[in-house]
Amino acid sequence: QDSELNLDLAAAISKLRSLILAPPHHATRNGQHSGALFGGTHRPFQRLEEALATAVGDYWKEVGAGSDALSERRPSAVTINAWAVLLQGDGFQLPHVHPEAWVSGVYYVEVPASCGGVANADREGCLELGQVDPSLGLVRQRTSHFVTPVAGKLVLFPSCLFHSTIPHRMPGRRISVGIDVIPLR
Repeated sequence: QDSELNLDLAAAISKLRSLILAPPHHATRNGQHSGALFGGTHRPFQRLEEALATAVGDYWKEVGAGSDALSERRPSAVTINAWAVLLQGDGFQLPHVHPEAWVSGVYYVEVPASCGGVANADREGCLELGQVDPSLGLVRQRTSHFVTPVAGKLVLFPSCLFHSTIPHRMPGRRISVGIDVIPLR
């Protein structure tokens, strides 16, 4: 966790001109979603991109080494796309997947102080992994795994895994950076 980087990222994200309230065709509801963060000269985003490249390499070593199926599907070259999501009040992300990507993830820049508290029995603000979009009409719902957001935490997972966030009604904002590791063809 790099608190200086998180402060720099929070300031830079808050000023992004590309932040759009609940853009159409995105999973963000009652929150803001930005355009691409990487490829420019803004130092906080460059530092994050470098850290994410290292983390994705480490993820592959840890997860991919033990699975022949993952080894067979690992792309030989990738690019990392990133965008910011700023949620306040009852903002959340609908269950969704990233079909173009190999690995997806979220990096928490800033979270409300009460997100991880004992009183948070409803898991407000948590990342939910595994719950399928209800509109698919599955007869038997899948078991979910919940991740409590903590500033500086990076969570990586296969892009085909449904993921969403639980709305939070706590004071404060939650700033995160979504990422996709996309195979280059």
